[in-house]
Amino acid sequence: MKIKTNISVQDRIDFVNFVVNSCEVEGRHVHALFDYAWRVAVVKWFAGYELDGKDQDEICDYVYSREGIEIVEDPEIAEVTAGLYEACEHEIEDNMKRYMVTYENLVRPDPMDRIAVAFEEVATTLKALNDPKILVDIAKKAGLTGKKKTAGKAKE
Repeated sequence: MKIKTNISVQDRIDFVNFVVNSCEVEGRHVHALFDYAWRVAVVKWFAGYELDGKDQDEICDYVYSREGIEIVEDPEIAEVTAGLYEACEHEIEDNMKRYMVTYENLVRPDPMDRIAVAFEEVATTLKALNDPKILVDIAKKAGLTGKKKTAGKAKE
């Protein structure tokens, strides 16, 4: 099998996407698949190994065979594959960070939501009191009684 010493920019993008997507199972990253996906991508993009029509066992047998290992470890492509390896790791890390930001935004409520809940609890408690005298007394203490009368004039 002839090994390419370099791949195009689009192939690099496809390579990284292939590795990252191959490591996901039911929307969850499974790092145990990284080495396998990495090797499959190297033999596919650099040696032209066709995946179509092959089952996972056949592909696995090939990428971990002597020939597959020689392709992955070929010194002629080592610099390019090292850069792609790093790119795959960074993409996986970035995906995890994006996931965590989304997760944290879902599980951690906005502080204004907590304030709104606190006000709702206060209002519910006051409503439960349902005693006009207590409510008037609380309103006076809070300065919410409305207009104050001074010398025959209403003052706000």
